[in-house]
Amino acid sequence: MDTMVLPRVGRDADPAIVGDLLAEHGAVIVERMLPPEVVDAVNREVDAAVAAADPTTRTHNDVLSEFHGDRTRHVTGVAAKSRTFATEVMAHPLYGALCDRFLLPHCSRWQLNLAHL
Repeated sequence: MDTMVLPRVGRDADPAIVGDLLAEHGAVIVERMLPPEVVDAVNREVDAAVAAADPTTRTHNDVLSEFHGDRTRHVTGVAAKSRTFATEVMAHPLYGALCDRFLLPHCSRWQLNLAHL
């Protein structure tokens, strides 16, 4: 079996290059895309929600419940729980550039509206 190696770029990579890699490989790793202080802030802001999440809660879809198992904590609506996530992650310029490239040709506008942790 062949092992797929995903391309890696730095956080300052040109969005056009990231898009080309994404189109070619289906995925790309952007090393340290978010500064550590942003990651730390998001973690602080969602810690209580993560701690309160019950890993044994079943979803409305049995297949998803089985896939996730009974040890995975789920937090939905992350943008509502973390202002930093909403402003620094979901509104990240790279996401905007990639959405413009891949989504905008097929719609009048796009909107990122789901964050699941």
